[in-house]
Amino acid sequence: MRWWKLAGERDKRSQYLLGSTYYFGHVVHKNYKKATYWLEKAALQDDDWAQVLLGDCYYLGRGVAKNYETAAYWYEKAANLGNIDAQYMLGVCYYNGMEKP
Repeated sequence: MRWWKLAGERDKRSQYLLGSTYYFGHVVHKNYKKATYWLEKAALQDDDWAQVLLGDCYYLGRGVAKNYETAAYWYEKAANLGNIDAQYMLGVCYYNGMEKP
């Protein structure tokens, strides 16, 4: 983990991998707070998979307070990058009556 964290300070893909590792509990115990920290770093650099998983964090209230508008915001960013999972989740948000961010 030490090497991953060092890489995470410099590389958005490593940030996503750290975030997903904490989110799913691979190799480490699940820690949604740490997951959202690393996912947000990558999401802000347009990593579409980090945006989807960060959207899931906000949609489900994992590591952050539940916030459907923020979830839809991250899904839309990833959807605009062509991520099919994000497009689906954005559709779910619209279907459930959430406003466009």
